[in-house]
Amino acid sequence: MRRKVLIAGGLLIFAGSLWGLAFFLRGQGLERADQWSGVFGLFLNIMGVALGTAGVVVAILAWRDARRAPETSTAATPFTVGSVSAGRDAYVAETQYFGPRSDRQGDSGPSEHTR
Repeated sequence: MRRKVLIAGGLLIFAGSLWGLAFFLRGQGLERADQWSGVFGLFLNIMGVALGTAGVVVAILAWRDARRAPETSTAATPFTVGSVSAGRDAYVAETQYFGPRSDRQGDSGPSEHTR
């Protein structure tokens, strides 16, 4: 519920800001409104470049972190990186039966796939 309230509040603030900007530019006249829109556009472009650069930096750092070898630890934690045994789901099958496919017409027989 709190998330919905925050999103609704953010949208209301954004809409109010746009309305206020339009009201301000309307009062300035055509020539001065054009000059103001150029200034606003400059600042929006600067913010866009800064956010894009920050996104690239975060992506590079995440990529570097993902490529780093995991630290070995003897203690098992919920975030331990290592091998996982899946029990009954981990097997190698020579022949697998998937049953009839319902998405194709006229093909209701079993489909066997071999390795």
